[in-house]
Amino acid sequence: MRLAPRLILSTAVAVLLTACADPQTYTGSGAAFLAARSGPVDPQIAAAAAGEAQLRFPARIGIARISGGALTDPPKAESDLMASFAQSAQGFGDFQTVSQIIAETIVFDSFSSPIRRAQITAARQHLDYVLIYDLDRRRDSAGAVGVGQVLFMDVRSGHVYGTTSAEVSVAGLGRGRGARRQTVLSDAAALKVFRELMPQVAKLFNDLARDAR
Repeated sequence: MRLAPRLILSTAVAVLLTACADPQTYTGSGAAFLAARSGPVDPQIAAAAAGEAQLRFPARIGIARISGGALTDPPKAESDLMASFAQSAQGFGDFQTVSQIIAETIVFDSFSSPIRRAQITAARQHLDYVLIYDLDRRRDSAGAVGVGQVLFMDVRSGHVYGTTSAEVSVAGLGRGRGARRQTVLSDAAALKVFRELMPQVAKLFNDLARDAR
């Protein structure tokens, strides 16, 4: 029997996890969900629920970054952190960036979401799964907050296997540039949020390894 890969979480990582929402995994059967209750099912609901988990490691895994509502290449500091993570997660397969310049070679529908664009670009790169992280800047009563959300998706089917998130104060770290700078993180703020996300990503992969075939 092939043993599932697993990442080792340090004590420091475990402490960080207590400040974040626990990862959620979705590896159940769509057919079983739809059969659980008798009676008619809304066709759109049936289409959304359809599909069976096909989670297998090792695999080719893409890393896609969304910022300001667009697929973007990660700054070097984020790339370096993700490279360290990929080194520790070799049992899960090969990791590579979902490339913004490759995305530019694809003609997308005008209404395609950034997540859809990441999925299609990952398909162009012949990847099996894509880990998408979305970094956002918001304000609350305490000031500026950086929010990171993560989605792990099957490139071929679009099946979502897991999600997680984290948020941290980014007060004093500035804003990003461009028309949406009110909601875009500066590079320093984005890196702070990304660091907060990485323990969650490690835990998500451990949870996925438990459910993989």
